[in-house]
Amino acid sequence: AMVQSTGVQAGGWLMLTAAGSAFGQMVIQLCKMKGIKTIGTVRRSEGISQLKSLGADEIINTEADKLPKRVMEITEGKGVKAILEAV
Repeated sequence: AMVQSTGVQAGGWLMLTAAGSAFGQMVIQLCKMKGIKTIGTVRRSEGISQLKSLGADEIINTEADKLPKRVMEITEGKGVKAILEAV
């Protein structure tokens, strides 16, 4: 319901925090099935490959990268339509 209520359609970008959490992993998989592109955030690099294997399009390590800059690079300056805050 949360993903649906964002209004993000197939091909659009949805961002989620704490991508490694159970909530984050579930959202990644649901978005993959719906054709929604995801950007997840993590604080550690461990587990990034697992998140990508679940269907995450991009993962940003907030300890190593500047979040706003990376989001704009990933989305070619368009940004994201919605962010789900898992914390």
